[in-house]
Amino acid sequence: CIRKFRKDIQGNQMEDLYDKIGKHRQRLITPVSLSDEEYVKKWLSVEYDGQVFINSNTNYYSRKGERMRSKSEVIIADLLEKYNVPYLYEFPVELVDIGTVHTDFRTLNVRKRKVILWEHYGMMDDYDYRDDKMVEIEKYNMSGYFTGENFIYTMETSKKRLNVQYVEMLIKHYCH
Repeated sequence: CIRKFRKDIQGNQMEDLYDKIGKHRQRLITPVSLSDEEYVKKWLSVEYDGQVFINSNTNYYSRKGERMRSKSEVIIADLLEKYNVPYLYEFPVELVDIGTVHTDFRTLNVRKRKVILWEHYGMMDDYDYRDDKMVEIEKYNMSGYFTGENFIYTMETSKKRLNVQYVEMLIKHYCH
């Protein structure tokens, strides 16, 4: 019996075993760690205040029904949803020398259980906007959110629009 049991569990992670035993038996066990499903549910349940919409003319909505500030943010949100990447929209983050900012997307790489902040800079041909966002990128890094590690961003101008294939590549590389 022991040999059979050892053979059955060989190569399985504890989380895999818990997921396979069925809901009735799961109720009898207190797992050492949360399953991915439970972890995501808990991660998404955090309460926070997003940024207030001042302009009532902004009528962009993701497939999940979330109101967003731009078409590009809707594209990113819908692609995150398509690839089953949990995210929180406009989650407040404290940055050095700036204070609270509402990052466009706080995403979760479920496999690594790693949070990645994602900003979209959509008006990079506006000089003042661009200069402000370049400072903001520095402040993210100075606050421990390092570009390419736990902070990513996309940009566009009026001539160079958001590239959907590029967004998908970022999702697959960082968030999946």
